[in-house]
Amino acid sequence: MCVDKKGRIHIAYYNSGKGDLKYAYLSNYKAAPDVRTVDSYLSTGTNITINVKEENGKYVPYISYFFSSFTQTPSTVRIAWQNDMTSVKDGVVNDRFTGAWKCMTIPTENVPVDGIICNGLPTTSDTYKDTPVLGYMSDRGYEKAYIKK
Repeated sequence: MCVDKKGRIHIAYYNSGKGDLKYAYLSNYKAAPDVRTVDSYLSTGTNITINVKEENGKYVPYISYFFSSFTQTPSTVRIAWQNDMTSVKDGVVNDRFTGAWKCMTIPTENVPVDGIICNGLPTTSDTYKDTPVLGYMSDRGYEKAYIKK
């Protein structure tokens, strides 16, 4: 969970009943959540981290997660973000991607271990300014990846 600078709440979680990655948005602490499915391909979305980044006056959620369906392969680190935050949208409907969210598998040289996939959105670094940066453990040690947008 994270709270943006305007006090809005962003929550990412794993729905164990369906194996889906979910996103809930609340405009304030007393509001009812707007819950959406981000990714539902196989069993996805464990060990989640969420951050938000202000883009064009809107706060975009960046969700990193462990893709447990591909455990013990170099294809288990994933990140998702919504393309257009004018409203909260489903990333999948009936297990079909809608195009509202980008869900990306991070190609890794080494096999990530089943653990938290951390993400950050640096605002001051010259190298990674406003770029999603992910950290995770692999069978070779701690590694990082970043998204070129």
